[in-house]
Amino acid sequence: MKNKKGSTNKIFYGIGFALVFILAIGVFAYFSNQLNTALMSVEGLIGQVNFSESVSNTWGKFNTGLLNSLNFMGLSLIFGMFGGLVLNAYFNRERRPTIFFIGDLLIIFIAFIFSGYVSDSYVEIIGVGELSTIFVDNMNLVAKAMINLPILTLVFGIIIMIISFSGIPLSRNETQMAGY
Repeated sequence: MKNKKGSTNKIFYGIGFALVFILAIGVFAYFSNQLNTALMSVEGLIGQVNFSESVSNTWGKFNTGLLNSLNFMGLSLIFGMFGGLVLNAYFNRERRPTIFFIGDLLIIFIAFIFSGYVSDSYVEIIGVGELSTIFVDNMNLVAKAMINLPILTLVFGIIIMIISFSGIPLSRNETQMAGY
């Protein structure tokens, strides 16, 4: 895993970061929703301000916006990371000897197994009763992407390998900027 020239092994970081970030977003949305419910249940005036109306105009709007944008945040994170890995493979394409091909296949195979484990763990976590409403109702596209993470890992791993080993020559501008 200490191959400094490789870009395929970075897929492990992407998988782990995706799981942690998606779970953090989901837990934050859950607590935000619980806080909104608790604040909205307070009735009465505080000073001359109607508390529930004030909460509805401030935190309620934030909570609604958060719940409406969970799919976008999660999917942009997942596909942004995979896009970054593809760009990394493109810019490092001539620095990789073809001997790393077998190593990259092994890395993709191990990443596939690891992503299966992460996907199963994600299914177990979103199966928790209270959290399932946030993950299933508000993050349904992200949940589908995380459940299909082994397939995404395999597809993007193969794309990264194709770009890395395709032998696309560096252009003159790229070689001048890289200092070769």
